[in-house]
Amino acid sequence: MLYSYMQQLKWIESEGGPLVFIGEQHYKLWSGICNRDAWLRGNETEAGDFMDADQADYGTACEVEGYIGAVDVANGKALVLGDEPAPTAYLKKDENTFILARWIYAADENAIGEQLAKMQLQEMEDWTLETTFAIDSAKSYLFDAATTWNDLTPENEDFLELHIQPGNYKIWTVDFMPDDETHIVLHRFERTTEA
Repeated sequence: MLYSYMQQLKWIESEGGPLVFIGEQHYKLWSGICNRDAWLRGNETEAGDFMDADQADYGTACEVEGYIGAVDVANGKALVLGDEPAPTAYLKKDENTFILARWIYAADENAIGEQLAKMQLQEMEDWTLETTFAIDSAKSYLFDAATTWNDLTPENEDFLELHIQPGNYKIWTVDFMPDDETHIVLHRFERTTEA
């Protein structure tokens, strides 16, 4: 059993758009649905068309095709969890490997927890290498791409503050369907010495 603490998983959701994963060095630069230029000048003004990638970072996030992709955020990078919105949780395997699990469907939280507890990553086939991404901060955040760091308050339960070893990570994805009632998308992050 890889994970013995499934009951402690925190699942977060968006309001219907993608989630964004971004390091502490850059997360305050993410404009969400605010006008990007105004946001970077310190003015919290909603974009005229927040779906427009030229106006707002949310629009940029919505242009990501497939399960996961990197986008520019000011002078840094962010990862966007694309495709359909899904509750997402973080699972740490070791200092060099972690998983973002996306709950597509399952009977309930107990059922998905049991499947995640039993999964054997090394026995899974059909992993697809998506990209390599540099995590440049010891602390990262996963939150609704429509929001900004101002929304990451103790009252908001739909974000994750993650403490991850900085470095370059290869990101692999697989559709984990252990039975007819369960579908989980797994993103496996593995720290690599490759640039």
